Amino acid sequence: METTKLSLSGLTCKHCIMRTTNALEEVPGVKKIKVKLESATIKHEATVSTDILIAVVKEAGFEAELA
Repeated sequence: METTKLSLSGLTCKHCIMRTTNALEEVPGVKKIKVKLESATIKHEATVSTDILIAVVKEAGFEAELA
C-alpha cells in the first residue's frame, strides 16, 4: 500500500470535495481517500500511478500536483 499526497486548487466548497472524492473512488486500486479544499491524501495499491490520480482530479475539473 502506498500513500500519495496531492496539492489541489480550484476547490471552493463541499460539493467540490465530494466531486473529487467520487472521481478518485472510481480508480481501481484506490483504497482510502481524504480530500480537503487544498489537498488530498490517497492510499492506494502500488499499481496506481500518481499521473493517473492527477489526471482524474483534472477530469473532475480541478488542478492537482504532487505535494
